[in-house]
Amino acid sequence: MDVEEPKIPIFIISEDEATVILLERSLKNLGFQQINISKTGKEAINKLRIPNSSNNTTQTSLNFDQLLVILDVNLSDTDGFKLTRRIRET
Repeated sequence: MDVEEPKIPIFIISEDEATVILLERSLKNLGFQQINISKTGKEAINKLRIPNSSNNTTQTSLNFDQLLVILDVNLSDTDGFKLTRRIRET
């Protein structure tokens, strides 16, 4: 019996290198191939192209039908909870 590869894109946002390596290897072993990684909140915002309310610019988000985000809420450059709200609003 052939097992179908999971199609859900996964986005890991963490500055902890060991966590990123562990998650990426584990997810690839489970068959996930669409894995994106950002080490900072700013990088994640740029990759997701989240609209920026502070300067009224609007950008389109990446074309993901579904997206699983694994987020370290203790990022040094961004409040992870605020980032989560911005991602959910997208």
